[in-house]
Amino acid sequence: DGVTALCWLAGNTAHGRSEAAEVVLLGDSAGGGLVYALLVKLTMIAQADVKDSRITSSAAAALLAKVTKTAAMSPWTDISCTGPSYEANVWKSASRTGDPIFSTGNLAEDNEL
Repeated sequence: DGVTALCWLAGNTAHGRSEAAEVVLLGDSAGGGLVYALLVKLTMIAQADVKDSRITSSAAAALLAKVTKTAAMSPWTDISCTGPSYEANVWKSASRTGDPIFSTGNLAEDNEL
């Protein structure tokens, strides 16, 4: 998972096993959501709000300090598809309004696109 991968990445460089000076996280779509999820998880571990057997709170804080840049392009952050923007933009076949990407889940209705 992200915590394990970031721990490994911070301890290895292109020149072999050596501590990285900085780490850059970036992701697109679901990967962008994972960037945010990883930052939230590490922050929660660092603040001792969440315990994790793989990393101590002080190690999580040190790891967060190495993350110098982040970029999330079009991140998928509402996995449950229940947020206000999803509700406002959902495709409405009767009025042919909204965004067809945000379908209602009704296949018969979606086929009318």
